[in-house]
Amino acid sequence: MKSKGFTLIEVIISITVLFLAVASVFYFYSNLMNNQEKLKEKYTILRITREFVDTLIFSNDPDMTDKNSGRLESEGFILKWDIYPAGEKRDVLFTSGLQPQAQLKRVYLEVIKKETGKKVLDLHFLKNTISMPGL
Repeated sequence: MKSKGFTLIEVIISITVLFLAVASVFYFYSNLMNNQEKLKEKYTILRITREFVDTLIFSNDPDMTDKNSGRLESEGFILKWDIYPAGEKRDVLFTSGLQPQAQLKRVYLEVIKKETGKKVLDLHFLKNTISMPGL
């Protein structure tokens, strides 16, 4: 006599296979969402750091360029910087005939995640400052 339907073993195996398929999809989806959040955070760190460096290099704002250190909060991150002279002043000759003095400055920048207090980026770079004597 042939029976119609599935045996208990077949039902258990099919439910197990279905469960494994759903669990793997859920695992990959949650992993993808976690990676997306990490990438978004890294992009934010790079963007605010780039904006800060551009402002520091191209700004004529004495509050930012004349300070030896500072602290700035932006989008859940703290940017702390220190500026030190990197060498002696040197005379530079421009095509205008003016002789300004150039001063290399070493900038140390730390980006800290405000929520955890953990340093997420440490950046060191040189900044060239030009001053015009007598102006």
